[in-house]
Amino acid sequence: MEGKFIGSRQAKIFHKSNRIYGLPQREVPGWLRDLAEAPDSYLNKKAPMEKILCDSLFYPGCGVDGRIVKYMSGYIHSFIYVDYTHSRSFILDRFFGSRTMENKHAGVTGYHCILEKDISRGEIAVAGWNPPCPPESTSRFPYPAHSWAKYFGHWTVWQRDSDRDGGRGPELFSFIYISGEACAIYETLYNRLNIAPLVIAFVQVGGLDGGWTSLTAQGAHFHSALNNNRDGIPLFQIYASTGNGFGALSKPCFQEYRDSPVCHQLGLFPIREEILPVARKETLIEEIRQWNEANSQHEA
Repeated sequence: MEGKFIGSRQAKIFHKSNRIYGLPQREVPGWLRDLAEAPDSYLNKKAPMEKILCDSLFYPGCGVDGRIVKYMSGYIHSFIYVDYTHSRSFILDRFFGSRTMENKHAGVTGYHCILEKDISRGEIAVAGWNPPCPPESTSRFPYPAHSWAKYFGHWTVWQRDSDRDGGRGPELFSFIYISGEACAIYETLYNRLNIAPLVIAFVQVGGLDGGWTSLTAQGAHFHSALNNNRDGIPLFQIYASTGNGFGALSKPCFQEYRDSPVCHQLGLFPIREEILPVARKETLIEEIRQWNEANSQHEA
């Protein structure tokens, strides 16, 4: 994929200096191919959340950072971004430009949107289900008041333009942006359905408000939420800062991940083998081998 995603400071994706070497490419999921055949048929349907969440990437505190999409597209075909900082109109402007004036930084260069629809709160927070209280809380409603107050959910599906070849990114990818508090959204989406994302991304998390709980502290509520999922924790963790550009950190924030990343450019840390789900072990070990082999060739 080449161009700008949602943000005004994006460099060209897959420009040589930004390319992520050794990224294994996965097949486009069948549900996404089926959707591309008749996208309009989804306009009046509920989003197929279980399919969207499977093998997805979850990015809390994302702001309008499109780099994770440009770096991980092809390995990931479904992205879930969560942040309560920006309004719905601000985010949509980054996708499609203002309804009254053109935004030259909007959209995805080389791609066109084939589906755009809102996701209601009822599709996320199902009636009768409440996330568990944090251990340190005695309240029935442990999350800050803003957890759902500014909620909106917006789903888009993007298809590569016909004049672009496969070297410019995957044929299709799904992108959901949710305005909400990260812990509440993660538990309501993933833990309620017993699905874990394939990758979780932490890039300069905390922001100006600092959040009500640390997303990256061992033993804090979000870390507990990850471990309370019956499907396990994400198989990969991205841990990076945004000092001068994209700066991968030297070690993961949670002890369940290996200290050595499979991709130094990203700060992409795999889960430790001893806690790797048996059903995913063979596939993940092969992907890690591909990463290491490609990185060794690049460094040589």
